[in-house]
Amino acid sequence: MKKCFLVLSFLAVLVACNSKQENKTTQTQVKDTIAAIKMPQELALTDRARNATDEWTNYKEFENEMDNLSKTAPSDFYTTISSLLKIEVEMEQDTMPKVLDETSVKTRFLVIKTYLLEALSLEEFKANEHQINAQKAKIFTAYNSLKEDLNDVADPKIIDDFLKDENQFIKRDSTITQPNQNIP
Repeated sequence: MKKCFLVLSFLAVLVACNSKQENKTTQTQVKDTIAAIKMPQELALTDRARNATDEWTNYKEFENEMDNLSKTAPSDFYTTISSLLKIEVEMEQDTMPKVLDETSVKTRFLVIKTYLLEALSLEEFKANEHQINAQKAKIFTAYNSLKEDLNDVADPKIIDDFLKDENQFIKRDSTITQPNQNIP
C-alpha cells in the first residue's frame, strides 16, 4: 500500500512540475507575440499637404496626440484614446480646409474614429498588452492611409500622373490584345 501511495505521489509531483514548465513556455510565447507586433512606419506628408494642414488647428492637435499615442505606455493608452476621440469630434464640427475637403479624407477620419471607439471598448474587457498593441497597429495603419489621401488630395498632380501612366498602359495593352483580323 505504501508503494502505491509513493508512486502516486511521485506521479502527482511530476505532473505538477510539468504543468508549471508549460505555463512558463506559454507566458514566454505571449511576450514574444506582443513583441512581434510592429507599428507601421509613419508616412510623411508632402509639402503641399503639410501646408494645407498647417491652416487646420484641430489637425495639428490630432497629429500631436497621434504622436503621443505612439509613445504611450499601455497604462495611459485609454487616456490618450479618449483625448483623440475628443479632438476627432471637434474636427467633425470644424471647417476643413477647402483643399482637403474631400469624401476620401472624411472617410479616412471615420475609419480612424471607428478604430478609436473600438480601442476604448477594450478597456471594458480588460484587454491585455497584446490586444492594445494590435489595436494601436490598426489605428496607425488607418492614420497612414489618411496621410496618403491627404497627400493625394493636396497634390492633384500625383493623381493626374498616375492616371496618365495608367492610360498609357491601357493603350499599350489594348494593342497587344487586339485579335488579328486578317486570320480567316
